[in-house]
Amino acid sequence: MLNKFFLKFALMFISILSLGCGQGDEVAIKPELVVAVDATFVPMTFLNDKGELDGFEVDLVDKVVRNAGYEYELVNVEWGGLFGGLITKKFDLVISSITILEERKKRMAFSIPYLQSGVAVLVRKDLDNINSLEQLAKTRAVVGAQINTTSHYFIQKFAGLNIKTYEKFGLAAIDMANKGIDGVVGEETSNKLYELYKEKK
Repeated sequence: MLNKFFLKFALMFISILSLGCGQGDEVAIKPELVVAVDATFVPMTFLNDKGELDGFEVDLVDKVVRNAGYEYELVNVEWGGLFGGLITKKFDLVISSITILEERKKRMAFSIPYLQSGVAVLVRKDLDNINSLEQLAKTRAVVGAQINTTSHYFIQKFAGLNIKTYEKFGLAAIDMANKGIDGVVGEETSNKLYELYKEKK
């Protein structure tokens, strides 16, 4: 079940600006750029049935980089390695529904926003009386999130929640489906798609 009330609240007051980001203020001119993504954010960036990188951000990168006159190599990297690779200049650009944060702005340059989204929470179907993270916190529920993401930082504000972190959002969703945890907090677009998928099954 997608927590509709919290989703509306999040979109109004806790909106996320998803951006591509680059090291420093300028990217040195060269024939090919290395662009890193974390292909676990359906429908933004993911591996399709053929094992190929696909999604809105993949198409966006192709248009932007080619229009700027560059060729590029797209590499799939786990979330935990994106920023370190950018800072050490292993990658020229990173795009994976990255939220603009003041701390991140100190170390990397961001593009203009290309998507406004929000944080949403999914809860198990048998918890259909739950309408907010506040209610989950009161029951000392176990809530999952992908580690070191905006969603992970956000739920730390709710005293009473038992937080469980995962390397990938999908692993948290699977754990919830198996009743290992009570809910999952993540980027609103991915949460909505997961909810629609579950409704069709």
